[in-house]
This record gives sequence, C-alpha cells and structure tokens, in this order.
Amino acid sequence: MSRKRVANFTPDEKAVLAQLVHNRPVIESKHTDGKTIQKKKAAWETLTVEFNCKTHVHQRDTGTLKRAWDNMKAHARKVRASQCGELNETGVSDFKKSPKDDLIYPMVEEVEPLKFCEITNSVDSDGVLLSSNDESQNENTDLIEPNDLDIIHHQEQEATPVFTQGYSNDVKSKHLKTADYIRKEAIIRIKHYEKKKRMEMKILEAQLETAESEKRTAIMEEERSRIRLEISKKELDNLMQTTRTFPM
Repeated sequence: MSRKRVANFTPDEKAVLAQLVHNRPVIESKHTDGKTIQKKKAAWETLTVEFNCKTHVHQRDTGTLKRAWDNMKAHARKVRASQCGELNETGVSDFKKSPKDDLIYPMVEEVEPLKFCEITNSVDSDGVLLSSNDESQNENTDLIEPNDLDIIHHQEQEATPVFTQGYSNDVKSKHLKTADYIRKEAIIRIKHYEKKKRMEMKILEAQLETAESEKRTAIMEEERSRIRLEISKKELDNLMQTTRTFPM
C-alpha cells in the first residue's frame, strides 16, 4: 500500500524543527548504547508533540520529522561543501543560496557542525584543515566580533617576518600561505557570526509574533465565553419569566 503524501515542509516549519532539535542534544548524540537509544526515542516523541502544538504548522508524525531533519542536514552539508569549493578558488565564497537558507542552514549547522572544510592553495599541495567541529574554534567563532578583523589583520602583520636574503623561496611561500589562511579563516568566522546573529533575531521575532498571536487568540476566546455567558443568562431569565406567566 502506497504511503500517503504529506505536505512539503515550509521554511517556518524547518526553522521550528531545527530549534526543537537544538533544544534536545541527545538526538545528535554519537553514542549507540541502549540507554541513549531510548533517550533519543523519547526525545523525538516529545519533539513531535511540541512541534504539533505550534501554530501555523501541519500535523506531522515522528517518522516524517526524522526524515525532514535528515534531509535538512544533507542539504546543509551540500551548502557548506559548495561554499568551501568556491572559497578554495577565489578566497571569497559567492555560492548562490536561496534566501531560505540564510535562516535554516546556520541553525542546522549549529546542531551538527561539519567535521572540516579544507582550504587548499593553488601553488602547491600544502593545505590547512579548518575544523568546524573543534571546541576551541567554536568558542572563538562565538566570541569574534566584526571589528576583530582589524585586530586579526594586525596580528597577521606582526606574525609575518621581514624576509632577508637568507630566506629560501619555500620558507617565504609558507609564511605567505599562513597569512593567507588567517585572512580566509577570519572571513569565514565573521560570516558565521553574522549569520548566527541574524538567525537569533529571526527566532526572537518569530517567538514574539507567536506570543502575540496566542495572546490575541486568548482574548478572543475570553470574549466569546463572555458572550455565551450573557446569552445563557438571558435565556434563563426568559425561561423564568415564562414560568411565572404560565405556572404549572
């Protein structure tokens, strides 16, 4: 029997799903013991309930949400791989993403960061691995401010020695590649920081809009209850008057 087709996930639904998974780190745990598996199962069940309680979402089952999350992670890997490919050639990534990716992709990446992105140099095979899963780099990414690029550039200048006649061309090339790597790493960190801040603003705006919508709904429900109560009172008064007029 063919499976019933469900509605495609909207960008808002994907953002909600990413945020709910982010609140449950056990879902992306690498442990495979029985206790962790049970915790993951319970986490997905509570996530499904919470997802379906949100406004402006389609009702989804756990299996559908799991498949959607796997697809979102796969898409995020493709986006990052394309970014790294463009960066390797030009030094600046101009990968064309849809506007929806600007919100959803950083949220997915924050839950499950990719293992690494290799930055190569066209001169020779010397490369540097930039780990996006390294704890110390994650801390630096969270703390770096856009103005820090000037500081990094200043440190880069201090770290680059004044070459003398005694330096070989290979040594000069390696120092230049180190400086080039610092610039590229700073660009990646700042772009990640900006995306993260935009994502946080979008989440706050969505939460505020949801809260205001729920408040309006509660006020309308209270007004409907008040009207029903008044109608019931009038009906009771009319019934009592009728009883007095026509006693049994």
